[in-house]
Amino acid sequence: MFNFRFRKMQEDVVSKHLLEYFLVDNGIQVERSLLWDSKYYCFNLTNWGKVFKDILWNLPAYAKDKFDCDNFAMMVAVRIQEKYKINGCGIAIGDSPWGYHAWNIFLAQVYDRVHAGGIALFYLEPQNGMVYEIDEDSGYKAHYVVWG
Repeated sequence: MFNFRFRKMQEDVVSKHLLEYFLVDNGIQVERSLLWDSKYYCFNLTNWGKVFKDILWNLPAYAKDKFDCDNFAMMVAVRIQEKYKINGCGIAIGDSPWGYHAWNIFLAQVYDRVHAGGIALFYLEPQNGMVYEIDEDSGYKAHYVVWG
């Protein structure tokens, strides 16, 4: 198991209303979004990479119907909240290259984005560590998101 000693990572904060705007702008209806907090905290992509490397290490093995896609997505979101005290990673449910599926969705600081206040949405496939920008042609399309 990795034992990282991170110095305090720079966080950014996004309001619930701005997150709703990002979701709608990317085709995810507010009615299909469960956003339980009023503010969402995130890192830049470099720091998210460090977090994912730490969190995805040593996850349980896949077991059909016992520990499958939804369990991976929930575990990753919860472990990030538990260890890093940050809620910028949620769960997405929808279409994927493997059919109906669950994976993670996260907010990241992307300073070359003048619009949207330097924040962008990304998908994380927790079973293989791949990251995709939400509007990238990756085969993933969220229908529902849960963020808490």
